Amino acid sequence: KGSQGVSQEFLDSLERVPISNLANKETSDCPICTNRFVDDEYPLVVKLPCSVQSGKDHLFDLECIGPWLKVHSTCPLCRFDVLEVDKKRREKLEKELQAAQDADSEEEEEDWDVYG
Repeated sequence: KGSQGVSQEFLDSLERVPISNLANKETSDCPICTNRFVDDEYPLVVKLPCSVQSGKDHLFDLECIGPWLKVHSTCPLCRFDVLEVDKKRREKLEKELQAAQDADSEEEEEDWDVYG
């Protein structure tokens, strides 16, 4: 568990956090490189999905956490498998898509009755 890395698509989908949104922006730094987070027009600070479970924001510079997550699918702070959240998110999206497709096919069948 956690030995498989994540996809680029998963990295791209991570929540970006503007530095201005951080409570203690003056003292916030990346736990990997220990550099202070830089306030940038394009936020490169990401929050891992384990934050929901742990109740603490696990924030990292994208350029630091990216290489880690390409090899490990776990948060380096709490070892939560971030792919579990991704799997649940994908399952939810697939169910919603299936429900929408089912609704569409029912509408199509009703349309044919008009011409029948």
